[in-house]
Amino acid sequence: MRRKEYEKDLEFGLEILKRSGHMALATFGRDGYPYVIFVSPVYYQDKIYFHCAMEGEKIDNLRKNPKVCLSCYIDEVLKPEFITLHFDSLVIRGTAREIIDEKRKDEILLVLCEKWFPDHLEAAKKTIAGEGKQVKPAGFTGIWEITIDALSCKSKRHFW
Repeated sequence: MRRKEYEKDLEFGLEILKRSGHMALATFGRDGYPYVIFVSPVYYQDKIYFHCAMEGEKIDNLRKNPKVCLSCYIDEVLKPEFITLHFDSLVIRGTAREIIDEKRKDEILLVLCEKWFPDHLEAAKKTIAGEGKQVKPAGFTGIWEITIDALSCKSKRHFW
């Protein structure tokens, strides 16, 4: 990190990760260009998980090259008197793998629902169990796991 005075430790970075909403996920595109798309991740058992479709450009990229980069920021505060913006940010480099096991996918789907729909967990459990449906969501929902290889974070909130 260029500005060492902004650099924070791993614990701070994991807190950003847990509090973050959507994160930008960068993959290597088949055309040689970076491909960036937003995902709604959850941090669970020292890994990052996100759900997605079972096919598409992001999936093709991940299957060809599992190296990824995730980035987000939180607690944005405009500081017009300094013509700047204060925030906490996070960059993660990692390795992705597809979760195939249906029981594990169900587990991760529930963890995602706990983060994103905490007031609707009973409905989420029924949906994940496939109640009233021909196919359970795990059958048509992709789940990917990212192992964190490197993490860097910074905070500009504590300056000025």
